[in-house]
Amino acid sequence: MRVDEAHWVKAGIEMSDGNALLSSVLTVGQSDWATAIYGDDPADFRMRATVGRGVLRLQVSADGRTWHLTEAVALP
Repeated sequence: MRVDEAHWVKAGIEMSDGNALLSSVLTVGQSDWATAIYGDDPADFRMRATVGRGVLRLQVSADGRTWHLTEAVALP
């Protein structure tokens, strides 16, 4: 999701040493990369990004019913 060239986020699953990792890069002037182990099946992975009240939220789900917050950030 891109607001402009200085404000954007990319997120998804990355494989590293055989492990599935949730990964996000948040850029607000400069970039910050975060990862966490994804314990569910990465072949059936869902992620959604929503914006409301000036806040970007990233959530992840293994079943499309239960959504877990992975990141929330205020937008400029």
